[in-house]
Amino acid sequence: YDYIGFNLTHTTLEHDIGLIYRAKKESQDSILMAGGIEATFIHDWLIKSAPLDLVVLGEGEEILEQLFQNNNSAVGLKNILQIPGLVIRDKNGEPKKTLPGRFLDQERFSYISSLLDFSQVSYPVFWNANASQYREPNPQEINAIRIFTGNYCPHKCTFCSSTNFLDYSYSKEGDVNKRTKVVRLIAEDTMNMIVRAYYAYNMVKTIIIDDDNFVMSLDR
Repeated sequence: YDYIGFNLTHTTLEHDIGLIYRAKKESQDSILMAGGIEATFIHDWLIKSAPLDLVVLGEGEEILEQLFQNNNSAVGLKNILQIPGLVIRDKNGEPKKTLPGRFLDQERFSYISSLLDFSQVSYPVFWNANASQYREPNPQEINAIRIFTGNYCPHKCTFCSSTNFLDYSYSKEGDVNKRTKVVRLIAEDTMNMIVRAYYAYNMVKTIIIDDDNFVMSLDR
């Protein structure tokens, strides 16, 4: 593979680090990257503690598009410094941050959501793997597709990683006053995603809506 990506979580961090080392051992030429909330908050530590080539800060859709267009394992990361929203490993093994990325506005969030082709995701493989772990698997719980309908909560709870994740990702160091704008799918777009998911895999039993504050908008 040109790239191998990891979405780290706090509760499985030790195991995730182990997988990164295993990936490096099994596929030495691949570019290893991490992203998500946990990786964004501990990016410097990750670069120093695991054989990662880079960490994606915040929302990765546009960042990864630029990355894949200009870099691969054959040519290396020659254009990496021009891509905003990354932390990379420099030649001394130290973390180096590129320019701050930009958060998705309403138009870009809706557009990117509309591009998602559910049929390209191997949900049945994932479902079967999960089902094999249970004596009496419940398809209602296992055959699920997750859709993302919003990316931000406007409340300023200091303890909440979901609230601070995007602000932290897109602000300059120490700039805690920069606030990310709320973006979300309208009701029609949300229903379109549900319909597309069903038509891609009609054996789906549950749609999981992932949203920082879904009920904030009464029209949905």
